[in-house]
Amino acid sequence: MDLEDSKIVDLYWQRSEEAIPETAAKFGGYCRTIAYNILSDEQDAEECVNDTWLKAWNSMPTHRPALLAPYLAKLTRWLSLTRSGKEMLCAAEAVRHRWSLMSLLRLFRTI
Repeated sequence: MDLEDSKIVDLYWQRSEEAIPETAAKFGGYCRTIAYNILSDEQDAEECVNDTWLKAWNSMPTHRPALLAPYLAKLTRWLSLTRSGKEMLCAAEAVRHRWSLMSLLRLFRTI
């Protein structure tokens, strides 16, 4: 049986380790869907969801969300977009590096 959001938040505030499995049971599929829709990769999505639980654990003593779904969705979306942005940046670096390597090869051919 799923706990109410307020009961799960109470678990976080009590620093009970039960907060994570309760959160995963109630919101795991929801958060995985958000992460997968952004990342299109099951393993990356699963890692983002695990990072979401850690971020929720670390932020909960400060924040006390009334509704967990939008709060966790925001964390998951932010973490997924951050991961996606890093991958795009790495891809852009690889393309730029390849381009400069190709330019050097052309240069050496003309010498």
